[in-house]
Order: sequence, then C-alpha cells, then structure tokens
Amino acid sequence: MHRPRRMIMPTVMFAALLLLAVVLTGDAVKCHAGEGPNIRQLAALDGGRILVLTSEKGGVYLAKDQSWRHADGAPELYVHRVAASRGGRVHLATSQGLYVFRNGVWDKAAEGAFAGFFPDADEAQALLHFWGLGLHILDARGMTQESLQLLREASAREEALVREEEELRLQMAQLPRGEAATLDEKREVMHVYQQWQDVQRRLEEAAGQARAGEPRPVMAGLPEGAFVSGAARHGDGWIVGVFGHGTFGLAPDRRRWEPLGRGLPGPWVLTVEAAPWGAVYAGLYGAGLHVLAPGAAVWERVAGVPEDSTVQGVAFGPDGQVLAATREHGVFYSPDNGQTWPDPGGRPDGNVQGVAVGDDGSLWAGLWEGGLFVSTDDGATWRPCERLDN
Repeated sequence: MHRPRRMIMPTVMFAALLLLAVVLTGDAVKCHAGEGPNIRQLAALDGGRILVLTSEKGGVYLAKDQSWRHADGAPELYVHRVAASRGGRVHLATSQGLYVFRNGVWDKAAEGAFAGFFPDADEAQALLHFWGLGLHILDARGMTQESLQLLREASAREEALVREEEELRLQMAQLPRGEAATLDEKREVMHVYQQWQDVQRRLEEAAGQARAGEPRPVMAGLPEGAFVSGAARHGDGWIVGVFGHGTFGLAPDRRRWEPLGRGLPGPWVLTVEAAPWGAVYAGLYGAGLHVLAPGAAVWERVAGVPEDSTVQGVAFGPDGQVLAATREHGVFYSPDNGQTWPDPGGRPDGNVQGVAVGDDGSLWAGLWEGGLFVSTDDGATWRPCERLDN
C-alpha cells in the first residue's frame, strides 16, 4: 500500500500532547494494584481473551481468566491504539506502520505513522488516522493476508513493467526511421511499438490493482489540524470525536463532515464508541458520558455516570453490557443497554484507562497505575489479575 506524503502539523501534535496530559493526570489514586506497566486500552477477543495495551515499547499483552502475559510475536514498537474485530483480526496503529494479526501471524498491512485505526463491526470499512495527515477511509475487507499479498504482487508487477517500458523506449529511439529504413527495420519498429503498447496496457492494469487498497483522505469539514480521539459507525455513516472541537458526522452519500454536537456540554471529546444496538456513546473530559440514540440528532447525558467524570473508554458486551472507564471515579457498569447503572461497590476506583467485556460475559478494567481487574459476577466483585511474565 502506498503511503500518503508525510506532512508535519504542529497543531495536531499539540492536541495529542494535550490530550495525553488531560487523560493521564489524576488527582487522587485510590487503587493500589502493585507495580506494573501503565495500561492504556483493552480490547475483547474471542474465547474470553482480552488484549491489553500498555504505554511501554512492545506493550501488547493477552489476558484470560485471572492472568495476563506478553503477546507472542507482537512488534517491539510503541503502539498508539489497538482494534479488534469480530472476525478475530487485530490491528495495531504504530508510528512505524499499521500491523494486523490473523491466523497466528503479525504482518505490516500499511506503511506510515498511524495514530488510530477504527474499523466498523462488519469489517466493511475503517477510518485510518495518520499523524499529520488526518483521516482516511479504507475498504477494511481488503486488509486480509491474501489481499495484502495480491497488492504486493501488483506493486511488484508495476515496478517491473516500468523498467520494461523504459527499455522499449530506448530500443525505439535506436531503431532507424523514415525513408532510409528498410522494410525489415520498419517491421521491427512496428513490433517494438506493439510491445510498448501492450506494456502500457498492463502497466495501467497493475497500477490500478496496486492502488485498489489505498485509503482515501476524508478531512473536508473537520477543523484544521484536527486530532481524532474516537470514531464509530452511525447507521451507514460515521461519527468522529475531535478533541477540543466536539463531534462530527459523515453521511454515506456525502464527502464532507458536518458538526453533530447538539446536546454535548463541551468540545473535549476523549472517546467515541458504537454499541451493538446502534447507539453511539461519547466520553468527555470532566463532563460525563453521553449517548446518541439510533436516528437521533441530539446527544443525551447518561445519568448513571457522574456528570463531572472524565470518561476515557466505553465497551460493550454480547448481552447488553456497558462498561465506562473514568479517571476520577473508577469503572461503571450497566447490564441492560445503559438503562440502569447499579453500584454494588468494590469496583476498581483508580484512574481507569481501558475497559472490555469478554464474549463470555467477563468484565475487565485496566488502570493507568498498572492494575488489571476482572469480574465474573456482573460487577458484584472484582479481582486483580496476575502478570505472569513480570
């Protein structure tokens, strides 16, 4: 896959650093889980497994039951965001490329400096966030091992045909022309010219195949230097959160983002996630959790999460479970599509960065202080997990 030309945008880097400072600093830490890497994000995999992303280099872990360990073969890079799909595919957005894991193999899917990768639930489309280059849209179904190999082969054919074309140009330039040329020489000129035409046709075909998987930029309507803090499908379109600017929507038949922030109390959006039932949730800095119902145009505050919370992550389960990660108040849980939020007590109450719901119904919370916690009884009790390769 070709890499868009890299540009440096100081505004984007400033927004990223400001977002990092906002999220990672907290007032009081009440949860003492022992020493360990700072947890940034969790993602649910199949079989009750959880992918754990930490702030360290190569900080990709796998958790199951009550333990977690390094993921074998994960690239030794700083990972900015992970994304897991229903089909078992895992993507890692890094400053040295986009990596994909499937069928037991890690592979670099695309070159570039990636801040985020946001696939939809059906793996039909994805939004790519490049550092300094903004948002691009991609046909995510092309991000398979087989299609990536075909793209590489097409790129190789294109390069070989370019060399062949240049050789034919040189041959034609050296062949005699005009009245002085013999009949055989004229036939040779025609033969080489026909070869050149055939190479042109094949070159155009190979170039089209090589670029079939390229992402397309979709920045029209977004603020200049926008730092995208989250993205989610909304119907057949998309919603993104832009830190410091609110939320924006992209309709399926449009090429321009439109503001979609009615009902939000502020522009400091930290996360945007789509629920399986069609609702979209947005977590804000110091302003709680908000939901946009299917077909709605106005956000509503989720009353079960404190209004002054800094909501840093939202996750959903197969049976209507919702988990919200907050910086000041720990983790909050709803068992019924966000309708009620019981407070049984005993939940992790530190600076919760990541949450996930396993396909077995287990609830997970990862703290910036380094602790990973799991609940197997709908949040009634939470237990710390042991890091096996400590």
